[in-house]
Amino acid sequence: MVSDNKNPLVSILLNCYNSSLYISRAIKSVLNQSYKNWELIIWDDGSSDNSLEIIKKFEDKRIKLYSQKKNSGLGKSRISAKEKINGTLVSIIDSDDYFDSHKISKQVAVFNENNNISLCATWAKFYDKNMQEKKQFNTKLDNMSIVKRLQFINILPHSSLMYKKKYALEVGWYSNKYEYSQDYDLSLKLLNNSEFFLIKEFLTHIVQPENSMSLSSKYKFIKVEENIKILEGNLKKSNLNSLEISLLKDVIKINNIKKNILSLRNNFIDSCKKLLIIFIKDPLIIFKFRLLKKISEINKI
Repeated sequence: MVSDNKNPLVSILLNCYNSSLYISRAIKSVLNQSYKNWELIIWDDGSSDNSLEIIKKFEDKRIKLYSQKKNSGLGKSRISAKEKINGTLVSIIDSDDYFDSHKISKQVAVFNENNNISLCATWAKFYDKNMQEKKQFNTKLDNMSIVKRLQFINILPHSSLMYKKKYALEVGWYSNKYEYSQDYDLSLKLLNNSEFFLIKEFLTHIVQPENSMSLSSKYKFIKVEENIKILEGNLKKSNLNSLEISLLKDVIKINNIKKNILSLRNNFIDSCKKLLIIFIKDPLIIFKFRLLKKISEINKI
C-alpha cells in the first residue's frame, strides 16, 4: 500500500471482543469501501466465542488480525493497538457497527482539502437488534458550535470518527486513565489546537443490541464516572464565559445524579445520601433533568 497526499493510507481500527454476531457485517462494510488504500487493524481482546474463526475467513492482505488470550478491556486494547497502526489517518469502527461505502473516501477528501483539521466525523443512524432505526445524530450545528458543545457532552459517535495519527500521538493518544471515555478525551485533546469538520451525511451506522456493552449498567456507571472527571477538567479551562460555566456545572450535577441512581442497587444508603445533598444544595436542578438530552443532538425517530 502506497501513501501520497491524495491517497493516504488509512488505518481502520476495530476492537473486538465476543463479536461473532456482528463482526462479519463490520468487516464487509470496510471491504466495500470505494476508497481502497486502507488497512484494517482488528484487535481481538481474548474472545471466547467464534469471532476469530469468522475473521480468518476473510482473505484480504489489508486485514491484519492481532489477538491476545487474556481479556484486558477496551481501554488497554486501544492503547496496545497503537503500535500496529501504520496509516496517516485513523478511522474507528466498533464491531457492532458498519460504514456506508463512501465514508472513508469522503473523510479522506476533507483532510486533503483542509490541512488544519485533525478530526472529522459524520452523521450517524442508530439501530436496535432487529435493525429498526431508533434515533439519529444529524445535528445542524456548524463545526465551531460542535466544538463548543463538546465542552458539555460528547455528541460524536465514535465509529464516525477519523483523525490524523500524528496529532493523536502528539496529544497522548487514548489515555490509560479511562476505559470507556477515551474517545471523548482524545477528541477534546485533538481540538485544543486544531480544527474539526462534520460531514452532514449518514455515513455511519451504529447497532445497539440489548446485550451491547453500551447498554449495560456497569458500562453506564463507569462511563458517567469518567465523563464527570473529563467535565470537571473542562471547567478549569479559561475559554468559558460565565453562562457556559454555569451550564457546565449543571451538566456535572446531572451526571452525578445519574451516577448515584445507577449505584442505588449496590450502595443504596450512600447513594441516597449523595442524591439528597445534591437536591438540598440545588433544588431547582430537578427542572433541568432533560438538559443532557436537549444538548446531545441525538434525535429519536
